[in-house]
Amino acid sequence: ESVKEKQFDGVAQNETFKILRVVDVMLNEITPVSKENELHIFEAMQVFEYFKNTEDFEWMEKINVLTRRLKKVKVLSEQRRINGEKKRFYKINIGFIADLCTRYKI
Repeated sequence: ESVKEKQFDGVAQNETFKILRVVDVMLNEITPVSKENELHIFEAMQVFEYFKNTEDFEWMEKINVLTRRLKKVKVLSEQRRINGEKKRFYKINIGFIADLCTRYKI
């Protein structure tokens, strides 16, 4: 039992685990801009604000820090032009995230 507790504590302190936990909850709380099968597109600033409002990521000050962290779970960023204005979006494969969450027991 002690070994299992230590393993869980190690995983819980793991940044990938923390990112997945936030993304998993966020997928149910934020509406994507668009859906292309399992690929959901989210406005980057909305995702950034969501992360900043969590206990684990309230320290984050710049969106590029989040972009680098999200690459660990294969969430990619891209720029799109909407009404002549460039905006950054995150592409999240919900099937892949669900698989990772299962592996990390989230």
